[in-house]
Amino acid sequence: VEYQLPNLIVGAIIKESLYNAFENGITAEQIVTFLQQNAHPRVAEKIPSVPENVTDQVEYLICLNTLALLRD
Repeated sequence: VEYQLPNLIVGAIIKESLYNAFENGITAEQIVTFLQQNAHPRVAEKIPSVPENVTDQVEYLICLNTLALLRD
């Protein structure tokens, strides 16, 4: 969490956090679903509620993580 206001929490999703999530069995789909379900109501009205660049990055990193595991 970067900072928190009464109706807003700002955080950053970093590569290391995603790798840790993937190692613990959390999928990219689960992460994106969590973000969609916990979006502010005004943001949730938009389609898509999670920006495409965010979903693309999460999916890209899971692919990289899978490739790294296959190489080992």
